[in-house]
Order: sequence, then structure tokens, then C-alpha cells
Amino acid sequence: VTVILATVLTAASVVAAFEIETVFDADEFIPDGTDIERVVDDLVVLFGGDLTEQTFLVVEGDVGSAAGQAGLAAVAERSASLDGTRQTGSTSLVTTEVADDGQLALITVPTTVGQDGARVLADELLAIAEPLESAGLEVRVASDDLLLHETNRLLARSGRRGILLALLASTIFITSYFGLVDRRPWLGLLSMAVTTMVVAWTVGSMWIFGIDFNILTVTLASVAVGLSIDYGIHMTHRFIEEISDPHLSVKAAIDEALSHTGAALTGSAATTVAGFGVLVFSGLVPIRQFGTLMSVSIVFALVGSVLVQPAVLLLWGRRRLHRESVLS
Repeated sequence: VTVILATVLTAASVVAAFEIETVFDADEFIPDGTDIERVVDDLVVLFGGDLTEQTFLVVEGDVGSAAGQAGLAAVAERSASLDGTRQTGSTSLVTTEVADDGQLALITVPTTVGQDGARVLADELLAIAEPLESAGLEVRVASDDLLLHETNRLLARSGRRGILLALLASTIFITSYFGLVDRRPWLGLLSMAVTTMVVAWTVGSMWIFGIDFNILTVTLASVAVGLSIDYGIHMTHRFIEEISDPHLSVKAAIDEALSHTGAALTGSAATTVAGFGVLVFSGLVPIRQFGTLMSVSIVFALVGSVLVQPAVLLLWGRRRLHRESVLS
């Protein structure tokens, strides 16, 4: 029953993980309750966001020619009418600068779209840049929010890759270890199965808490692998020691392992949670999130090692005894 419930919870956590977004928001690093936080909040309420947000069209080529000048004027006028651009009344705030050599120009468009709308606005700006392209000029779009958008994409990709590599490397190492030292490679695979569950639960809890992947939390799953596999190795080794006693049944061996190693793991988890739990009092949102999720992952690692792993080992032990009785 324990294994079935853990598997169902893992499946639900995997589904929830696909709903988690990757966000890099510099405002989250502003300490709570400070004057700068109140100023930023006022900017959002009164002006729709950061007054310094700008999107740039970088134009390369013979911008000093008549066709280039006409194209710059047309694109500047069109960009001012796009949704997400900032205006003062009916006055356009779009500016155009041309380099002294006449080979480079910069159209600056004050915007209010933020990270979420940066990619869409960039596509719209490129779409209205046809007069410049017709004049043989090259147009590119750049902004801080586009950079953050790309950062988020790379964070998401590196996070997924990190989880897979951590699980794969741990599986190879643990399976090889149990195979070479104890001649029981299946115990390594079973330990990693529980570790994978713990990682899934940890990521799923992010959806429950409404926490997105950011520059700190994206590393959490890989850390959870290390925490969980440590606890699992201790429990499995103790079980191997106990099951070597011919007078103990599989159930008795697991009970002995739980009474000794389980108690030690509980104490270790409690002190580690206390250490990371201090971070929830930080004035920075990402630090609070990291402390919360680290504490949750440690609790999940403990639950996996003292509840799920013993159930898995019990099934493995009984199956092994059954196979040996059939062969004999």
C-alpha cells in the first residue's frame, strides 16, 4: 500500500511540475519593507511598471541615405503606436539616434511589457521594420527583458538537464557500488527509485507553494538527489547487515534497521531542517523560497527512507526468499 500511494503521489507531482514556470525577476531581490520596495510598487500601480524599461531597435547599414532616413522615421512612428509602448499624453517618447559614420542607428522605444511580453513585442517591432529592410538595412531588437527571457529559457533547460544528469550519475554509481560490494545491484536501483520519488515530490511541492523556478530553486532538485540518496544508502546498508543474520526474517530485519538507522536519520533530518529553516525569515523572497523548499525536500527524503524504502526492501526481500525457495 505504501509503495502504491508513493507511486500515485509521484505521478501527480510530475504532472504538477510541468505547470511550474521559470522566472528571473530582479524585483524579488529587493528586501521586504524597504523604501525602494515601496517606490517600485508605486511605479507598478501608477505607471504600469519600471519607468526605465526600454526596447531597442539596432539598425545597421547605410542609415544616412535618404531611404535609410525615411525608413527610420517610418519605423519610429509605427513603433509608437504599438501596444505596450509608453507615451506622455499624445506625445511619442520614441527617439532615434544615428552614429557619426552613418552606418549605425538606434531607435529607443520606452515600453511597459515586462518579461512576459518582451518576446511578443520584439516580433511586432521586427514586423513593422519592413521599410528599413527594404532599404537594405539589418534590424535587430534588444532589451533587458529579452535578455531575462533568454535567461529563463536557459535556466529551465539547465535545470531539467541537471536533474536528469544527477539521477543518471547517481544510478550508475549506486548500482555499481551495490553490485560490486554486496553483489546486489538491484538494491541500488531500488534506492534510486525512491530517490526519484523524493525529487518528484520536491518539485511538485513548488506548484503547491506557488514557487517558480528561479536562479536558486532551479538547483534544488539536484540537491534533493544528494540528500535522499544519502538517507537511502544508510537504510539499505543497515538492512543488508540485519538480513545477513539467519535468525531474522525480512520483516524483523527491516524493523531492526528502522529502530537504529531510522532514529539516527530522523535526528539528522531534524537538525538539517532547523538549519535551513532559518532562511524562511530572510527579507529576500528567493532566499525564503530556497529555505522553505530545502526544508521540505529534507522531510521528503526522511519520509522516503523510513516509510517508502522499507516497504520496497520488504517486497524485494520476500521476492528473493520466494525465488530461493523455488530454486531449492
